[in-house]
Parts: sequence; structure tokens; C-alpha cells
Amino acid sequence: MSFSNWRDPVSRIHVKDICSFCSNHNLKPEFSQPQEICSFAIDKNGTRIPNGKSQLRRYARPALPINLKEGYDSYIPKGDGPVGLERVLDTSQKLSEFEFKHMSFSNWRDPVSRIHVKDICSFCSNHNLKPEFSQPQEICSFAIDKNGTRIPNGKSQLRRYARPALPINLKEGYDSYIPKGDGPVGLERVLDTIRDARIELRDVHIVSYRNNLNKILETPFSRNAWSIGVRKSAGTIYLDIVKTPEDESDDQKLASYMGYRFEHACTGSEGAVNPNVEFCTIVRLKLNSHRIVLAAEVDCYEASPPSSATTEAAPRVSLANYVELKTAKMIDSERADHTWKRYKLLRFWIQSFLAGVPKIVCGFKDNDGLVRHIEEIPTLGIPKMCVGKWNAYDCLNFTDHLFLWLKHTVQEGPSYSMEFKEPFTHVTLDVLR
Repeated sequence: MSFSNWRDPVSRIHVKDICSFCSNHNLKPEFSQPQEICSFAIDKNGTRIPNGKSQLRRYARPALPINLKEGYDSYIPKGDGPVGLERVLDTSQKLSEFEFKHMSFSNWRDPVSRIHVKDICSFCSNHNLKPEFSQPQEICSFAIDKNGTRIPNGKSQLRRYARPALPINLKEGYDSYIPKGDGPVGLERVLDTIRDARIELRDVHIVSYRNNLNKILETPFSRNAWSIGVRKSAGTIYLDIVKTPEDESDDQKLASYMGYRFEHACTGSEGAVNPNVEFCTIVRLKLNSHRIVLAAEVDCYEASPPSSATTEAAPRVSLANYVELKTAKMIDSERADHTWKRYKLLRFWIQSFLAGVPKIVCGFKDNDGLVRHIEEIPTLGIPKMCVGKWNAYDCLNFTDHLFLWLKHTVQEGPSYSMEFKEPFTHVTLDVLR
């Protein structure tokens, strides 16, 4: 660890000792996908041509056989050109000052305090950066019953989706509605479930509820303020939900109820609508180099079609058949279509994409609160539906760079407040005193 065992002071390092140590400890280094930042060509006169892709030859599969000795007499041997880095550095210096500073985090991050949203997105877009995102894998789950008690591995509480008859009156039952209580918003239930499942977090960089990542991914296209608590322990960064006081109007309360009422109708639930009963999946995923554990509420599951090859008495409940239930206003104008694609579908995609939920069932309601139409939307198809409205790569690239910033900035011990607020140009990080 201190270089003292396999390296004599200053003068040398021992190859086999290093390899043996790494092999014995099963060390697996991370290697990022290379990203092209610039290029150059050398012409027949030895002149450097910046951004010389016009000189790059195209591959064409040749006819066989090929006589590799042919033309040897007229061959022009490779000359003794410069072997230093001058050509590389000359090409790199043609990058703008911003791009160079981006490499060292210094231009779009003021030391410690903030990162600039648009600068990050512009840089990533200009360099066509496409982050890697692994398919989320469920590692454990829990449910919350009507009394607020956590039930480990609570899939027995997850409701089954059944397409309801139309129309659905989303205002029905509002008088007997049991509003969602102010339960704990900390990560205790998530961490308790992970401990119950005996899952180690030593190799995990970020632990959070999905709610926080919803806000972060939406930031490049949002003017909604948010605040997230940040702390680090044993090398892992924990993101805590920060509840902001809200005075809901009667219309907002009714709108919230109608969403819960749709879930109630789509799962054949009986009795009063009670959103306090919930199921939560915990998934592991990876965004570029960041290993993330995420907890997300799931509305219901859809039974797989029966197969002659299966003998299971009950349908298998897994991430592959989870369903997200949503409502939206009927799309009856160009303005409504813009709102649907620019705002609603962005949030729908982020929420389901992060948790690996493959399908969204959306009920379209009229001005009287009646669902007249139901549409099933595959999560992975949403970005293509919204071309020109928002870009999924911007969401992921910004989140990737925000996590890099947190890794380089957050220290063990103190708690931090991370905020996005007016003028909505940057995210700030402040130590809580």
C-alpha cells in the first residue's frame, strides 16, 4: 500500500511482486472507454494537418490472394521524423481554453463550491460523449405496510397489474382517501434491508433513493429548485432526501389523489385509496465508473404470458415485469403535445430508466378527471419520441460529471447541502455548520 514492500526506495519497482500482490488481492482496475478529443494527420512532406480526418483512408476488403512482395523496388521507407510529443501538444493546444481546463475540472467547477450545468453539457455534446449505463440489477427489496412497518423481501405486498375498464373516475373516493403520511425520508430502511440481505457496500460509490437522481438527471432541462443532503462514510457517498415545506392547494391535493386512484384502479385494490402501503426495489447499476445502489418505489408487476415450458404455480415477480403507472392530460393540441414530450415524458423516462422498469402504463384523463384512454409505453423507446425536446445523453453526462465532482470534493465527516436554485445555472455544494 505504501510502495515499501515491492519497491526499493526511488530506484526500481519489482514486476513479479506487484503482479503477485494484485493477483492475490483480486485487484481489478477500472479502465474507461477511450474518448477521442482531437486528431491530426501527417502528409507525404511530413507536415502536420490539424483535425486531419480527411487524410484517413477507408477500409475496403481486398481480393485474395495478395502478393505482399509486389512493389518493393519502389517502396519509400519511413523517414526519421520527430519522435517527441511536439505534434501531439501542438494539436491539443488548438482545443479551446475551456476544453483543456475541463480535463482538470478547473473551468466548470469553482473550487469546492459549484459546477456549471450548461458548460458540462456543451462540452460533452461537442465531443459526442456517450456514457455507459449498465442495466439495473435487483439485489433486494422491502415493503411498507399500512402501519408503516418495513417488511424485508416484501414482494408478497406488490400488487399485480390488471388493465381496468374505461372510463375511470379519478375523483371517486376522494372523501375517504388516506393521505400519504410524513414517514421517514432517510436511508435507514434501505440500509437495514441491505444488511438483512448481507450485501456489502464496500465497492459502491453512491447510495440513494431514486427521488434524488430524478432531480439530478432532469437538471440540464429544468428550472425546478432542489436540495439534496450529501455525506461520505467509508468511501461511499450517501444522498439524503431533503423535504421542503410545501403548502399544497386543494387542486394539487386532488391531482395527487387522482394519480393514486389510477394505481388503485389498475391493481384491482379494494377499500379506500392508501398510498402509505408501498413496495420498494433496491437495484445496483453503473454509470461510467460510478457504482450505484438505488432504492425505488414500484407500483405493480405484470404477469408474464403463460408458457408450456413453465411449471410455476405463481407468476415470477422480477424487475423484468415491473410496471410504472402514470396519468396525464389528454393531448388535444400542439401545446399539449409539446408539454407531454418536453416535460412529462422526460420525467417518466428518468424515473423508470433509473430503476430498470421496462414499461409505463399511462392513463389519459379529460378535464372532468375521467380516464378515457390508456397507453402502454416502453421506457427505452421514450428518447426517440422526444427528439428535439431533450437529450438523454445530456442527462447522463451531467450526472456522471456531478458524481465525479462529489468524489473529488466530499470529505469523510462533515455533512453537505447540494442545491440547484435560481438563477439555475449551477449546482452548489456547501458544508453544513
